[in-house]
Amino acid sequence: GTMASGIAHEINNPLATISAATQQMGTILNSESPDRNRLTKIADVVERNVNRISRIVRGLKMLARDGAFDPFTKVSVANLILETLELCQARLAAHGISLILPDIPCHLTIECIPSQISQVILNLFNNAHDAVEDLPEKWIRLDVLDEGDKVAIAVTDSGFGLPPDVREKILVPFFTTKEPGKGVGLGLSISMRLMNAHNGELSVDDECPNTRFVVRLPKEQPKSNGASV
Repeated sequence: GTMASGIAHEINNPLATISAATQQMGTILNSESPDRNRLTKIADVVERNVNRISRIVRGLKMLARDGAFDPFTKVSVANLILETLELCQARLAAHGISLILPDIPCHLTIECIPSQISQVILNLFNNAHDAVEDLPEKWIRLDVLDEGDKVAIAVTDSGFGLPPDVREKILVPFFTTKEPGKGVGLGLSISMRLMNAHNGELSVDDECPNTRFVVRLPKEQPKSNGASV
């Protein structure tokens, strides 16, 4: 239900822009002397928003894959993250949550099952959204660090960190700090399972004053690694 609502937000915004643009085009074309420059600019707006919807659909198709029998493939970290963020950016903006993104080097790659890593990243962003939604200061920051043979992806939000008792249980199945109806406590435990299958790790940064989850993935998988998760 949360995903369906989020995707509706993501697609409705560019659709509304396209609808308004086509109405403007109709008005201009019905005038006595159509402004060709104005029409060109509006056509560019339509094309940009069609491309945005296309990226959202690609991200949704990637996320919808089971991936259990997919092979590990080398993918661009930047592309993987940007396609995943297409699925939640409008939801964040609708709730006034600022998204802080780094410049991710295009050459940075990891060997992974893209649909599964996308699921992990999206889960961290959805959790961060729920954590800061009602705070006076609302932001989520993404950091990507090249650590030699590994890549670290950190999602930090403006929350005040996790108490020690919560930090100990946060990755345990069915443990949740969310209100009833908002979560069943499986997102992080599933993410942990996916990370283990990728010879990676998911951890909480207890030295950060805010709430910060860190995903670490090897750039290359061991040659014997399969996709059984």
